[in-house]
Amino acid sequence: MFKQYSKVRVTKLLRINSDYDDWKLNQRPPAVGDTGTLVDFQYAHGVPVRYTVESVGPDGAPIWMCDFEAEELEMVKE
Repeated sequence: MFKQYSKVRVTKLLRINSDYDDWKLNQRPPAVGDTGTLVDFQYAHGVPVRYTVESVGPDGAPIWMCDFEAEELEMVKE
């Protein structure tokens, strides 16, 4: 369904804002409607795949990097 380096959009958030800052790099938490690039997949036995997405600003600086479940994301058609 999702491919690495695809552009995705956040469609819903299933956790509280602080739970989306695993990397401790975020300028702000993600919001519904934000777009980003899927940069990695996380696999663990017995756990649904999680997707690491990075969103950057117009200057290329990271705004946030977060791990999401599939149901929180949709592909963006370019």
